[in-house]
Amino acid sequence: MTARERITALLDEGSEFLEYGALARPIDPRLEAPAEGVVAGTGLLHGQTVVVLSYDYTAMGGSQGPLGHIKLDRIFGVARARQCPVVIISEGGGARSQEMTYVVRSHDDFRKLVRLSGKVPVVGIAPGRAFAGHANLLGMTDAIIATRDAAIGIAGPPLVKSAVGTDLTPEEIGRVEVHEKAGTVDVTVDDDGAALDVAREYLAYFMHPRLPHDGKDDPVVADLLRELVPANPRQAFDGRRLVELVADPGTMLELRPRFGGAAVTALTRIGGRSVGVIATNPMVQAGSINADTADKIARFIRLCDSHGIALLFLCDSPGFLVGPQAEEQALIRHSTRVLMALGAARVPLLTVIVRRSYGLAYLAMGALSWEPIFHAVWPSAEFGAMGLSGASAIRAQSSAPGADVPREEVLGALSEHGSAFRMAERLQTDDAIDPGDTRRLLIQALTDAPTFVTEEIHRPIDSW
Repeated sequence: MTARERITALLDEGSEFLEYGALARPIDPRLEAPAEGVVAGTGLLHGQTVVVLSYDYTAMGGSQGPLGHIKLDRIFGVARARQCPVVIISEGGGARSQEMTYVVRSHDDFRKLVRLSGKVPVVGIAPGRAFAGHANLLGMTDAIIATRDAAIGIAGPPLVKSAVGTDLTPEEIGRVEVHEKAGTVDVTVDDDGAALDVAREYLAYFMHPRLPHDGKDDPVVADLLRELVPANPRQAFDGRRLVELVADPGTMLELRPRFGGAAVTALTRIGGRSVGVIATNPMVQAGSINADTADKIARFIRLCDSHGIALLFLCDSPGFLVGPQAEEQALIRHSTRVLMALGAARVPLLTVIVRRSYGLAYLAMGALSWEPIFHAVWPSAEFGAMGLSGASAIRAQSSAPGADVPREEVLGALSEHGSAFRMAERLQTDDAIDPGDTRRLLIQALTDAPTFVTEEIHRPIDSW
């Protein structure tokens, strides 16, 4: 698609596009780049005003000239004044080298984009090659949607060759698969049209956080929830399937699926209300949280909290990953990001412990201490300050009183103490529930729940 075709396809059918700076041209009169290589303006999306800018790769490779930056400066100011979402379709090779000596006036586009972050939803689309400044614009958005043939990098082939002396294609530098695994790209799709569809879907969760719901649920879903957790405690189940069953049908948009795979982060609707779901996935590392997974969870908490989206935690995790390799990944720094994000969150939290909730995973996955508006456990839930098998082994090796009790007996006692119903008896959860009632109870808890449970603005210093 061309730059203008993408805008038309993104906006509501029949929406008028109010363009800004359509007559802009490069400062150097010898150059030709219609609209300065970037089309920018406002239109309607889901019936509401949005700001859209789309780089034109046919105009000098979509390169960024001085007046192009000033155009962005202007359109980001419009977005701030109107408090409306922003869509950045970024395709180009970075700065326009032919105009590097030209200065008209200082531009403020990057700073203004930073100031939009957390105030309005900002989504980036990479439909092709995006390097240098174009890649940085994408990186400053809340979520990046890329096509499978996209290539993204901090520098393109000419600069890479001049710096390291190697001839590389754009795809060899930053093919999309690399960015999926690194967690840079949130959603990967086949083509331009699919990218625009996902952008529309993504923004709908923020632009219309509450939609009508008829209150009727398929009884088959309740049965599927009851059957989801295997009887064998060592057998895994698919965390994505759990999210699909809890969410309204067809409303799951997963972000960063190939990064931090021990957790699923997805925008959903539950009873018509937008809800961000964080579910540990036992299919990957048994649901153990490593550095990448912690980073993924913390970022998602910040995203939802910034825009008033309630958060649901679905937990089956033996804890954080342990051992030398985990420490080499700076797990302590990453794990505390989750706790600090939770401590600063203002949106309603909801928690359902599906099976294991051991150690710091209990705290990181919506513990009762964070004061969720609803905290429940399934009968299959187990709790402990650490994995029960490891705890019983430590007790067996201890010289403390009672250490001579057989390990099997210790394990049985710990399992009984940390069972779902014992937790409920001690008021360490609100209720032990039938898994089939999960959706109904979540919908009930979300009914009339405020956008923010506290208006206190608390942003602790952390290690971002």
